Amino acid sequence: MKMVDLLKVSYLVPEIQRQVSRHHLNVFDGSFVLKNGGKDYTTDVDRIVEQELSSRLHEEFPGTAVLGEEETSADENSRFMWVIDPTDGTAVFATGGEYFSSSIALIDRENGTVPFGSVYQPRRGRQFIRNNLYCGAPDICVRLRIQVLSEYQDDFVVFRPERSQSSSMTDMLVCAVATSKYLPQHPGLKEKLDRLFRKERVPIIDREYGMINAKPASGSSALYLCDTASGNRHGAILYFQKAWDLAVGALFARDAGCVVTCSTKGIELEGEDIEKVIAGCSRNTLVNCAVYANQDVKNTVERMMNTNF
Repeated sequence: MKMVDLLKVSYLVPEIQRQVSRHHLNVFDGSFVLKNGGKDYTTDVDRIVEQELSSRLHEEFPGTAVLGEEETSADENSRFMWVIDPTDGTAVFATGGEYFSSSIALIDRENGTVPFGSVYQPRRGRQFIRNNLYCGAPDICVRLRIQVLSEYQDDFVVFRPERSQSSSMTDMLVCAVATSKYLPQHPGLKEKLDRLFRKERVPIIDREYGMINAKPASGSSALYLCDTASGNRHGAILYFQKAWDLAVGALFARDAGCVVTCSTKGIELEGEDIEKVIAGCSRNTLVNCAVYANQDVKNTVERMMNTNF
């Protein structure tokens, strides 16, 4: 893949993503398809979006491979690989919610990097773009759709995300989840995560508070991490994630200045290089990852999770 093609990625792929994600705005017929031995589910929309994205990316960028959550398997010999999550937050999408997204990342396996990624929230018209294609200095921005009524078309405002500087537990919005099909293999992890949200007395005002459990019933991990980078959330502790869950959001947050730790070797987060971890992922790799808006959030979360009753 030549450099001129990499430059093409930055302006073409976000547009392709927005076009294909229009499928998410159609009326959903309520049809679910079980997968992974009945332990998970998908929809026809997930499959259509992944197939169309895969086809468009292969057409525009010949020689690249595609790894998709649904069915698409990557060629292990390809240097450049697209990682696609067609609908991150399928349950939210299928039940008429809005906190779901599509996610696309470009991985360079030879260099162990993720030079480009985009998360798009169709129902809100928000797009989080991470671009590291030019000079090694990541550029991140949020594109927000607005209606230009006089011209009957969409337009966008573009801004750089600004993470929260909060040090107060009383307003911390944190998500702490572990994928249910892997959770039984790790006794005690659920209790550890639940411990995070117990109340404690705040001396300065002599009242009990707990940080806000911002975990949705379901939803987009990628979108949550991008919202943490943008100051709308404060942290996420995510266990047993796949490459498509983290490839954009975790790096978008890191480049916005958030504190990011991860591990592929055990439950305890050990501070592995998240970009190299993602670039080396296969379909079956499980990654544990934590993203914090700032060091104060990290300190509070770790203290709460390690405190004994």
